[in-house]
Amino acid sequence: MRVFFSSLFLLVGVAAFAQHPTVTWETEKPDHVQDYPDKLKDFHGVVIFERSTVEVFSLLNMIFFPKDSSSLRRYLLFSTPGQTANYTEDTTTGTIDAHSNSLNILGYRLRNNPTITIGLTGCSGNDNGKLDLATARAQTIKQYLVTIWGIDPKRIKTTARILPEHPSDVNTKKGREENRRVEIISDDWNIMGPVIATRYVRYPDPRRALLYISPITDPIITKRTIKISYQDKPWATIEVPKGDTTIEWNWHSDATRILPAPNGITNPKLPPPEGVLTAQLFLTDAHGRTTESAIDSIGIKLIPYQTIPENPTAMRREVYYIPLRMDEQQAIGKLNKTYIDSIILSRITPSSDVEIIGFMNEESAKNQARSESIVASIKKYLEPKTLISNSNITTKYYSNGVLFDPTFPEGRMFNRSAEVIIDTPWDYGSR
Repeated sequence: MRVFFSSLFLLVGVAAFAQHPTVTWETEKPDHVQDYPDKLKDFHGVVIFERSTVEVFSLLNMIFFPKDSSSLRRYLLFSTPGQTANYTEDTTTGTIDAHSNSLNILGYRLRNNPTITIGLTGCSGNDNGKLDLATARAQTIKQYLVTIWGIDPKRIKTTARILPEHPSDVNTKKGREENRRVEIISDDWNIMGPVIATRYVRYPDPRRALLYISPITDPIITKRTIKISYQDKPWATIEVPKGDTTIEWNWHSDATRILPAPNGITNPKLPPPEGVLTAQLFLTDAHGRTTESAIDSIGIKLIPYQTIPENPTAMRREVYYIPLRMDEQQAIGKLNKTYIDSIILSRITPSSDVEIIGFMNEESAKNQARSESIVASIKKYLEPKTLISNSNITTKYYSNGVLFDPTFPEGRMFNRSAEVIIDTPWDYGSR
């Protein structure tokens, strides 16, 4: 999809208090007005286009603990059962956020799938070879699921070990950190499948604003502020540095706050929401006195994602991240095969190009070989299941690729991964 850059011009003329300040908001015609004259023929203002996206956040089957501790310090936990009532996985914002919410996701899924059982294997790690610590770690998680999420304790079996069945390197500090964990034992897709969250991305046209301020030389003026409101509610405040006459404001990220994304799909029978964006200039002098300009306004129009077709000449890029479990030494396992079958395959068309990239995080011949083996395994699994030619599936390896912060064990585990990147012309796929 093309991204259009043009400018909003906010012209501000300012004198000392003897002359009342003014602010005028002017815009160039949005590019999309020209592209879709039948829908935006008479509109002059800011257009916000909405696009629906689906984000997939993989989960680790591991919960990590500090040394000699059974405390869940770095995980987001509820303190009362009532707080779980409105929880939904759609609130997940990223892979690390999903990991921080692992126990809430696990509780949510166990509650929604009341016949499924799981195992929790606590590991003390080789720097504290005590089974009671391993047991305490597993019991901490079980207790949270039982008391906060209301899960029947009979559905959760706990065991204890010194080291995991497939441990990280016991001779390194990082490896020992990774071995202080509880492993969630389940290959059930309903419990350990990735988080699939619906997102709405909004693109304002124009994307940037230029704020032109008339020179103010009077030393009694100590502060200049432009206040922006949407539908009479404060939206943004811009402090103008002394002496500046031009401010560039890239409001692309702020624009998503104008019209909050819906929880569900926008009803296509309803007219697109419309609103008013206003600007007002405030001057403050050394005595704390303030004068303000008149308010100037401009229209805002949201175009819901169903009403504008994607450019058929553009490519849709989708990235699917596949973390590798510790027991997957040479080939992808049951859970990741289900991931490919249920999510990834449906997004590959005869016109798609597919790239598989392997990451291992640490630089070593062992990890390089493991990366190559896993990527080859994914390619071998994909090829007979798709209608694209083998030449359209390419591979790449990074033995020291870093996708996530390697400071913590979960970051390093997520970095031992593969990505499947699918490029497809828009006219071949749904949004």
